[in-house]
Amino acid sequence: MPDPTPSIPDALARLNQPDQLTRLQIAQRVLERWPPDAATRLVETGLDSQHPRVRAESARLAGQLAMRRRLPGLARCGARLEELARDVGQPGRVRKSAVWSLGWIGAPESLAAIEALSQHDNAMYRRAAVEAAGRLGGVEAAAVLLRGLTDPAWQVRMDAAIGLGGLPGEVAAASYEALVAALRDEPHPKAAEQMLRSLPEVAPAASRSDEAIGVLLARLDDHGEARVSRAAARGLGELADAVTNPEALLAELQRRERAASAQVAAALRWSLMALRTRE
Repeated sequence: MPDPTPSIPDALARLNQPDQLTRLQIAQRVLERWPPDAATRLVETGLDSQHPRVRAESARLAGQLAMRRRLPGLARCGARLEELARDVGQPGRVRKSAVWSLGWIGAPESLAAIEALSQHDNAMYRRAAVEAAGRLGGVEAAAVLLRGLTDPAWQVRMDAAIGLGGLPGEVAAASYEALVAALRDEPHPKAAEQMLRSLPEVAPAASRSDEAIGVLLARLDDHGEARVSRAAARGLGELADAVTNPEALLAELQRRERAASAQVAAALRWSLMALRTRE
């Protein structure tokens, strides 16, 4: 049976091909079939290539390997990825791929590079930085995510909400007020939907849950945006244990269920069941 691992120079040459399919094929082969040491050496060599396309492809491959195979040797690439991410002289695609991969490799010391790219003029790079911060987690990463909630680009705001919902409890709770404030004015339905999904994850104990309940009830009235109303209805059920006046909320949801569309009514029925069965 032929050796599935071509030489590193041959693989790098394929990563430098203008044809995207050729680059995807070799990257897929590395992801699925290359031994860990060979895959890591390929990335390390590619990150130092003189060709920008190879640096970009190698940077992205580092993150893909970390995501799918969790190769421990990739930690050696962290310093070089950080250097590429912070270097304003690098082409944008190199910096974007580098910061994306830093999040998957999970090196906390890379936060400075992520922070720098989160303030880039291009929303595509800010989004990559926010995604990386969400995967890193921690108090410092939360600062990047909180700033992302007010980004001009809705995609960045959406990914910031995703990241905040995945933070550990004590860190996530600190973002509660910012998320509530963002939800009040969020105009884009996809960003609002994700904020609504994350809100129950960051809402603190019952003593402060009423504010979250109020925002969720307000977003139930997003006429014509079923995805937003559905997420708001579902969030009310997820906060059932923290509701301070369940009888009043039950009555309100029953009233709204009668006038809601089929999809929203189904979510409301789930929340009503959660409220009725809470301990």
